[in-house]
Amino acid sequence: MITKKYATKISAHTLRSQIIKKIDSSIQIRRKDFLKKDWRRRIDILKSAKNSQEMFFYFNVCSRSDLKDLQKVIEAFKMLIVVQFISFRTTYIWFKAMNASLNLISKSVKNFKYLKRLELSLKIFNELTDIGLYHFSKCLKRSVSLQKIILDFPNCWIITDKGLARLSKSLRRLPLLQNVFFFFFHCSKITDEGLQDLAQSLGQLVCLQSVFLNFDYCYGATDKGIPSLCETIDKLACPQKISMSFKNCTNITDRGGQKVNGACLGCPL
Repeated sequence: MITKKYATKISAHTLRSQIIKKIDSSIQIRRKDFLKKDWRRRIDILKSAKNSQEMFFYFNVCSRSDLKDLQKVIEAFKMLIVVQFISFRTTYIWFKAMNASLNLISKSVKNFKYLKRLELSLKIFNELTDIGLYHFSKCLKRSVSLQKIILDFPNCWIITDKGLARLSKSLRRLPLLQNVFFFFFHCSKITDEGLQDLAQSLGQLVCLQSVFLNFDYCYGATDKGIPSLCETIDKLACPQKISMSFKNCTNITDRGGQKVNGACLGCPL
């Protein structure tokens, strides 16, 4: 069976425009087809993709009108009932629309009953807050079929231990989760408390096989937060690939680095 893939995009350069592209065939909807305010046309395309198992959704939110457009597109996601993999990627969200945008994403994910893989990437972005992370965490409560999660939050320096704790607790509701990829590069307000909360949640995932954690330039992390993560990794029943990175964490000494290297495979420090 050929897996159908679609990609959608709200462009920063062309407000209210969409790109929905069929990856595995020659069918392609060009950007100019969406310059008209014809939401029926966009919804018709989503109807034609209702049997899609994989979807890539690229979006930027630069204004209130973009946020309204995002809401309409996400409402149409309800037709994609068999989606198993979805990727949300953005390079810019207007700071006043951050919480609302992540809340919309959370609501859309709840509709995917068969979702096995979820990815959220906020590239070149630094205004994600604990509240925004809380909104996103809500979608995980019903995603009980999820097997793989990828979160890429580079330079989100406003995130604190409270946000990471909320996200970590939501992982406990995912009994089938096998792969966890967290990129918290340069999230400097995350400390040992957040790492310990994450370790406790990972320790409750009985199916966990692969873990990749990137906390480079997280200056709040120290040697005290390392043992709990390492103990969790050591207790995994069927580990396949384990990697933790704490490069340029100035409060982690060589002793902490040795513990990380001892617990993980190919973990640069």
